[in-house]
Order: sequence, then C-alpha cells, then structure tokens
Amino acid sequence: MQLKEQGVIHTNIELSEYADWDMFRSAYDWLVVQMVKRIGTPPSGVAYPFWAWHTMDWKHKKPDLRSMEFRGYSVPCVCLELEIPDNQVLLNDEENWNTILNRGYLGDATSDAEFDAEMAWFDTLPVEKQQLVQH
Repeated sequence: MQLKEQGVIHTNIELSEYADWDMFRSAYDWLVVQMVKRIGTPPSGVAYPFWAWHTMDWKHKKPDLRSMEFRGYSVPCVCLELEIPDNQVLLNDEENWNTILNRGYLGDATSDAEFDAEMAWFDTLPVEKQQLVQH
C-alpha cells in the first residue's frame, strides 16, 4: 500500500513477526550500525534495511517463492526487484549471518580439525565469556 500511494517503501520492524525477539532486534541494530559505518547515514524514514537475496542456489535469478526459504511465513511472500547502487548494498553470507543471529560462535577455522579445536576451546569458556565472544 505504501509503495502504491507514496512511490517509496520503508521497512517497518513492528510489522515483522520477529519484532518481539530481542535477540533478533539487537542483531539487526548491530547490522544497522555497521551499514552506517560502511555506507553512510540512511535516507530519512529508514530505520532498518530490506533483507533481500542477490543470489539463490548459486545463481543470480528470480527466487522460487515455493522453496523452503519462503515457507512458514504467516503472510504470503512477494517478489520485488530492487535497483540499488552497489555502494548502498551490504552483501553477506547467509549461513554466517544466521550463526550470528542465533548467537552462535563464528570462528576462523579453515578445516574440520581447526573447527573442532575452536569449538572445544569455546566450550571450555564460562557462559559469560562465551557471550562476549559471540557478539
């Protein structure tokens, strides 16, 4: 409705089914700070970025809204094609973001053996220190 009436659209975190999840909100707040550092101050009225996919299944193509990534939402999904200058976009690795979003540990391992060693180290930390490492 906003796009049709005003010709622009902004995200509204209060409409998200995850808006009450403090751990998600703090992660997105952190992301916004990082984007301001790298991209600059957002336009007026913008509090949170749109979450979009540039690539799915290793291809730059229109997503199939019937796929697993889009199931389980309480409202139907729609596909918008956005034209945004490259310097206004933050690309990330979805798996790594989900690790951060779920307050998991994201280390520097480059092999299974290194990962196992990092996880063994992480598991020895007291919970308070694990939380510091996770953020």
